[in-house]
Amino acid sequence: PRAAPAPGPKLPSKRKFHINTKMKQFHWTIVQPRNIEETLWMKLTDDRVVFDEKSFEAQFAEKKVKNKQFGGGSKDQAKPEVVVEKLLEPQRAQNVTIALSRLRMTNVEIREAILVCDTKLLNEEMVATLINCAPSPEEEQLIRDYTGEFGSLGAAEQFFKVVSDLPNLKRRLTLFLFTMQCSVLVDEVSRKLRILQEIQTALAKSASLHRVFETVLAFGNFLNSGTKKGEAYGFKLNTLTKLKSTKSQDNKNNLVHFLVLTLQKYGGDSEEWLKELQNIDEAANIESAMINSDVSQLNTKINIIQNQIKLPPKNQIDQFVPFMTKFLTSTAATRITDCQTQLNSVKAQHNALLKLFGEDSKVTLENMAGIFKEFCRDYLKAKGDLTAEKERVEREIKRARDQQVAKEALKRRKNGPKSATGHSRPHSGTRAAPQSTPVHTRPPASAEPANTAPPSTANPDQEPKGREARPTIIENNIAKLKTKDKTTWRNYISSRRNTPGGKGKKMGYSTLRLARPVD
Repeated sequence: PRAAPAPGPKLPSKRKFHINTKMKQFHWTIVQPRNIEETLWMKLTDDRVVFDEKSFEAQFAEKKVKNKQFGGGSKDQAKPEVVVEKLLEPQRAQNVTIALSRLRMTNVEIREAILVCDTKLLNEEMVATLINCAPSPEEEQLIRDYTGEFGSLGAAEQFFKVVSDLPNLKRRLTLFLFTMQCSVLVDEVSRKLRILQEIQTALAKSASLHRVFETVLAFGNFLNSGTKKGEAYGFKLNTLTKLKSTKSQDNKNNLVHFLVLTLQKYGGDSEEWLKELQNIDEAANIESAMINSDVSQLNTKINIIQNQIKLPPKNQIDQFVPFMTKFLTSTAATRITDCQTQLNSVKAQHNALLKLFGEDSKVTLENMAGIFKEFCRDYLKAKGDLTAEKERVEREIKRARDQQVAKEALKRRKNGPKSATGHSRPHSGTRAAPQSTPVHTRPPASAEPANTAPPSTANPDQEPKGREARPTIIENNIAKLKTKDKTTWRNYISSRRNTPGGKGKKMGYSTLRLARPVD
């Protein structure tokens, strides 16, 4: 048997009001007499409050419904005005009413779906909405204390009345939602723990990363040679984030740039550790406190379910216990144990890494991951800088080579091409002797073929023929045009263009230049 509650403080009798009219109810939450002691209410009393009771009664009495008579002498009873009882705060009642309207289900249908844990009628979003609409203990007490008609209640109050017989409704809905989300939650937690395990394994066993440590150790001992900080056997991990602070003399590079060049030249598979730490960014964003909380919440939900199924159902159609019993044997529920095992392994491996690197126990998992995240970022940036510099130098070399080639080509053009006799053409400043441009003409029928070799001995008195006759013809034309004016010159040009062999064609520049009359 339960022990009787301790007696409360002895309180004076309260003031009695004599009311002749039924008043509107004022729905408030009172402090129980047993809790009055040691509160402000022990010092306050309403016995000495004076107010106009008649006026108060007239303004806040319930409105009486009057019958109305309509024309025609018939007396039809008017519909009574519906007075809606608002037990909840206006904003709370409005939020609940709007949320319930989106479900498109009646209050009775919602209650039955909750009782049988119907996952076809209620999805995750709907269950989350019902959790927000579930009444608080104070609201449940207001509904239980209400003795008026059900139809006089507002929409939110009616919903609370319908589900008032479901024990621990909010907890029940929360566990119901957990069964829907458990598989996704477990997958996410397991994925994060797996990433942490991969990073921890790489830090402990990566040969290429340990070669980087050795190279950095050599750099530090070289720089600090002859000082108290020299001849060191190891360094704290946060040293990796300080490499970029040591600049070269020209301030263009730092130790990270030199580290990249050294590893590329002497390191072999120097960048294998970058592949092994490819998930370091995500690992650095995983907070150890958060992952502990996630696993703890999973275990807590399982424990609550195990305790809830021990309670006998109050309703015969209540399927909460069978539904939860089946869930505990599902794959998602059993994987929660695997998550706890993964978490224990991560914690043990972290402690081993702290001992391996000689770090302080205060260094958290996310601190260590953050150090390597920054170091990887610095390394990749330095590598990009060196690649860009190498490409820039190659472009400069190519540009200089192209300029040299262009300069030599310009020099050759100024000197001019070689003539047929092997001599260079004179410069533009020197006026060259007139040269004849051979013009292809059809040889006469009696002429020798073009490929026939000329006679070995040429007669100077013999008149030239074919190609050899062309310079002579031009010279004769020039001699004829020396005393002519420019009109005669234009007529000559026109006549040359209209000849059968040159009709529609322009004379070559060389020919016109040689045939131009001398002023």
